[in-house]
Amino acid sequence: MFRGGGKLSQLSLGANFKFVTEDDDDQLPNPPADMTTGMWQNVDSGTPANPKGKAVWTSAQLMSNYTGAAADTFV
Repeated sequence: MFRGGGKLSQLSLGANFKFVTEDDDDQLPNPPADMTTGMWQNVDSGTPANPKGKAVWTSAQLMSNYTGAAADTFV
């Protein structure tokens, strides 16, 4: 699903979303470090330009830690 997604910088994940990968090519890339911190952070009550969420994860952490209970936009 994320193959070729190296410039991906915003994800809106719903309550029923689940990360499913079959091989290393399906891994979510880290956000581009030239545009961001290189980590995913949930927006929560902030904005995509100024997120206020407490979840700050690498792509691998987001893929393993995300649950539908944390439905939000990640930047």
